[in-house]
Amino acid sequence: MPDGQPDPGAQSAEPESRWRLYWGLALAALVLAATLLTWAHYHGLRTSSLNVPLIEYYVHGPQPPWGWVPYVHPPLYCEFMTSVDYTAIMAGIDNKAVVLLVSGAAHVLMVLLLSLVARRWIGPGPALITGLLIVLIPGAQRPFEQYPLTGLILCVGVFGVLNYSRKWTVSSALVGVLAALMVVEMNLLCWFALGGLFLALLVQYPEHRLGLILCGLLLVSLFMATTYPGLYKALGNRGTHSGEMGGMTIGWSNPVLLGALALWAVPGVRRAQPVGAAVGAAVAWFTMVVLVLQKVQLADGQPYPYSYHYFAMVDPLMAIGSVWAVTAAIQASTSRWLQFLLRLCLGGLLISQLYLFLQGQAHIWKAAAG
Repeated sequence: MPDGQPDPGAQSAEPESRWRLYWGLALAALVLAATLLTWAHYHGLRTSSLNVPLIEYYVHGPQPPWGWVPYVHPPLYCEFMTSVDYTAIMAGIDNKAVVLLVSGAAHVLMVLLLSLVARRWIGPGPALITGLLIVLIPGAQRPFEQYPLTGLILCVGVFGVLNYSRKWTVSSALVGVLAALMVVEMNLLCWFALGGLFLALLVQYPEHRLGLILCGLLLVSLFMATTYPGLYKALGNRGTHSGEMGGMTIGWSNPVLLGALALWAVPGVRRAQPVGAAVGAAVAWFTMVVLVLQKVQLADGQPYPYSYHYFAMVDPLMAIGSVWAVTAAIQASTSRWLQFLLRLCLGGLLISQLYLFLQGQAHIWKAAAG
């Protein structure tokens, strides 16, 4: 190249580097926003400004080591509950504050983790939309027991399995299986999200069914080996349970995000992003099972705003899955008008999430106003 002439490669690298900086700053702002929300609610708890009966935070005290608690709460749930009490005693703070801080840390980590995953697998723009949706999850500031932490571990398990479906490496399989084992040891409903995930991958990757089946068998075997005989004793003691209240509800979750996941039913959208379709299947199976359990009064279905917290475990997956679905639909479409409308749908996801977030905050801070 003649002296004095600019290097085209250097010129193209400079804007890319600048956009990476801007994207990193935007992600830092999202993480800061999630952190400040936790701080505000911690301050509200200390000053008795929150509607604590609505939020709930915490129900059970110390539990037997690696035991099962009615109604069918698995061993890691018991360890979490006991750890909360011990931490509260050692730190000299309310156990509700411990639950809030652990949940806040899980929320911040979910913003960071899923934004980075979305950037790598979907794109920089959709990644920031995903991060903002997670910051604005309506129920994230209504933490209950181990549910927010369970949601974080479920995300690690799901994306570990998905990474295995992309790379087929032993390390990614082990990360996925171990995280999945942890999450089902914390809440049994997570089996249904994982079941939907594995079923979708078995359909979409027939050439790798053996590896997926082996991962599933390893997960089930480890679960059975680490829960015998407590699981069977707990199931035998369920006869005293008198049923739950209410009807079918998704609680504080955003029905618009859930509706966007329906795009995965379109074959062309699934072909565009088969891995993302598995996330949609995980949320869909979880939702279907919880609604059925509510219908038959085996799960709590109290109406909003006193709804139970089941969907807090899949809200982050719902956020990234909805953005992924709309983005895949844009990629699959050949119509500019349809692509334009779908981009508007991304804005609709954000607007609806913000509306429900503000509505939830009004309920959470109602005690301060009244």
